[in-house]
Amino acid sequence: MIIRVTGLLFFSSTTGCEEGLGMRFLTKMIRNPIFAAALSCLLVFLAVVGVRGAGNLEFLELPAYDWFVRMQPGSSIHDPRIT
Repeated sequence: MIIRVTGLLFFSSTTGCEEGLGMRFLTKMIRNPIFAAALSCLLVFLAVVGVRGAGNLEFLELPAYDWFVRMQPGSSIHDPRIT
């Protein structure tokens, strides 16, 4: 008995799971180095944006900001307008 699931996989009680047209295309695309790099970059970007949006990177961002502010050169000319 063979059951077809939306063109991606064919299931059979005797052979298990065989690749369909959609799976062959997906496998071929993943083996392409440019596609794999782009997919990896996209997944990392989405993970960082998600973690940052949830506020879980704030404990790293605040000390980095403080460090950058302290590293700025001080003004050698005293401005009387600023108290």
